[in-house]
Amino acid sequence: MDLLTDDDVRAILAPHAEQRGAVGRLYDTGTIDQDTTADLGALIIKLCEAARFDEADKVGKVLGYAEQTGEREPVPGWARG
Repeated sequence: MDLLTDDDVRAILAPHAEQRGAVGRLYDTGTIDQDTTADLGALIIKLCEAARFDEADKVGKVLGYAEQTGEREPVPGWARG
C-alpha cells in the first residue's frame, strides 16, 4: 500500500473532523500520538456497525498511515481542510 499524503488523510478524516480525541487532533494538526491507532480503530468499528464499509476501508488506510508514520508532534503548515 502506498503511503497516503497529508492531503489524503485530511480528505478522508474531514467527515469526522469534529470528533474529539486523537482523530480530531490528527485532522486538525497532523499529530499522531499513543491514542491515534486505537481511536482510528474504534472509528472503523463504528463505521462498520453502521454498514459504511467503503468509509471504514478509507479510515483503515489512515490507520496504516499512522502506524507507518509513527508518533509525531503537530506538523508545521498542516492546514485544516
